[in-house]
Amino acid sequence: MSDDLFSQVQRRIWSDRRFRALSKPDPNARDLFLYLLTTPRATPIPGLLVLGEPALAEELEWPLKGVQRYLAELETAGMVRVDRAARLIWLPNALRHNAPRSPTNVAGWAKHWRMLPECDLLTEATAAFEAAFSTRNNSFKAAFARVLGK
Repeated sequence: MSDDLFSQVQRRIWSDRRFRALSKPDPNARDLFLYLLTTPRATPIPGLLVLGEPALAEELEWPLKGVQRYLAELETAGMVRVDRAARLIWLPNALRHNAPRSPTNVAGWAKHWRMLPECDLLTEATAAFEAAFSTRNNSFKAAFARVLGK
């Protein structure tokens, strides 16, 4: 059991008229990471986003060079992994902080998983998900195997 306090931020905040009208920060790694954690473009799969740098720049209303600079900073810090060609972003610790509550949740990822771009980063993320589920009961591991079509 974690001692962390729980708080839920609704992803809709990014499309709220009043929120969008507020002053915007200059590009920075902290706000970029918060956006990646709470983006409405997220899939139900914790930490896997199909999102390229130009789309991030447009959504945040930042220059592309700012997004590139601070995404690289997040990579250096080990907080994100990026495959720019495939437009896949992975937040490696997301599964640990947003674990599925049941194997049924995992099974619901199947159609979303099939839409993720095939690339080395997805292979790496898949191995990390398999390792995480190997420490839980067998029903999670079995559900994830079904997501992968095994």
